[in-house]
This record gives sequence, structure tokens and C-alpha cells, in this order.
Amino acid sequence: MATKKIGAQSVGGASLTAPETSPAVRSAVLAATSPSLQKAGFSIREFCQSCGFSVAKFYLLTGDEKPRTVKLHGRVLVIEQPIAYLERMAARCAVADSQQGVRAV
Repeated sequence: MATKKIGAQSVGGASLTAPETSPAVRSAVLAATSPSLQKAGFSIREFCQSCGFSVAKFYLLTGDEKPRTVKLHGRVLVIEQPIAYLERMAARCAVADSQQGVRAV
């Protein structure tokens, strides 16, 4: 007769255990397999924390420096991913530096 324990996974006396994975591996697999679970929008505070600057700095940004936002039911959501925004700003700075003849150290 097969035994079944609740909580511990065993079938017929043989223990079944899943291999342990690190949290980084689990989050990478989750992000790769289910893009619908990724955030589509951030509050201004969440976005600023992710990028490493203050909310006050966010409101000082102008023109192309501002991240892409939408207004939804009276709330402003940042729809640009923080990493994409930082990459866009880094590319913008690199272009400006190359036009001025500044070399990266």
C-alpha cells in the first residue's frame, strides 16, 4: 500500500524532493516565462527608488529627460521600466559627450 504524507512529499516510502534553486534563478525563470507578471507601471515614488533619485528630482526633469508616463484615473503612472530609462539616459549622455569630444575614463 502506498503511503502519502501531507507536507513531506513521499510516495510508497520513497521521498521526493525538488532540487533547491536560488531566489535569483527563480525570479529570472519567472520573468522569462511569464511576462504578464512583470509590472506594467510604477508609482513615481517606486520609480524614483528604483532609479536612485528623489521624487523632487523627478519633477525637475524636463523634455527628453522625463520618463514616459500616463495619467490613469487621476494617478500618474510611469510606464517606462527603470532599467530602460537608465539605459536611455546613459546613451543620451554618451552621445552628448562624444559631440563635445569628452572621453570616458
